[in-house]
Amino acid sequence: MRTKTTINNTHDFGVGRRLISLPQLRQIGFAANRRVLEVETLTHDCHLGAEAFAQLQRPAQVEGQHVAALPFGQARVQALFAVLVALLPPAPKFQNKQLGGLLAQYLGLSEADLTPGRISYDLRRLRLPGLIERLPAPIAIA
Repeated sequence: MRTKTTINNTHDFGVGRRLISLPQLRQIGFAANRRVLEVETLTHDCHLGAEAFAQLQRPAQVEGQHVAALPFGQARVQALFAVLVALLPPAPKFQNKQLGGLLAQYLGLSEADLTPGRISYDLRRLRLPGLIERLPAPIAIA
């Protein structure tokens, strides 16, 4: 892969178009290339991604608590990840009941088939490895 930076309008960077501005433009271009390469390194490092993926598929201990594995091939795990993708963009906050309704749809079950305890277990499986975060309850002011 090859990365090139082109500066079409030097005034976007507060620099003139004369040859005297060339050293400044060169610094701007190098800085932009370094940032792009850093992002590419982070997003394309398959080794780190593969290790994180493998860790999710193994049971673990987090803060003294047993974390069940999330084997990617299981239908329930696939449904959990699909529900997360469906819930997160529009509503970064969701509740047990919202997850249960969508999870039942993805698994082809009725909502009555998924007990609140089972949904809480699934939420715990996502929370302990850091895939989701429990937010504190809002404080009611009387």
